[in-house]
Amino acid sequence: MTNSKKKVLAVVLLVAAGGMFIWYAMGGGQVERGLPSVSPPDRNVALKDVPQAVQDAIKKEVGPNGVIEDIKEDNHADGRITYEADIVRAGKKEEIKIAPDGSIIERE
Repeated sequence: MTNSKKKVLAVVLLVAAGGMFIWYAMGGGQVERGLPSVSPPDRNVALKDVPQAVQDAIKKEVGPNGVIEDIKEDNHADGRITYEADIVRAGKKEEIKIAPDGSIIERE
């Protein structure tokens, strides 16, 4: 192997090693309970697309005269899924966080 080929090979190996280091440093090498360390993005969902217990909790919180403005499915890095609903009731805007079993986690 000539010196120029050795230099090219050395550069390629250094770049590959640097890329692997950056990937690992940014969490690519961390796996928890068999799940990737990066969570999927949150997404807007329709009321009909969330579990029935979550639908019931949102409807109960909104009441007969309230409005559901937005529902988001939150995907957490540890694999948990929760839901956030932006509602308006009695003229007051609120955000509620709900577990898949319908229990209220937080009100803001």
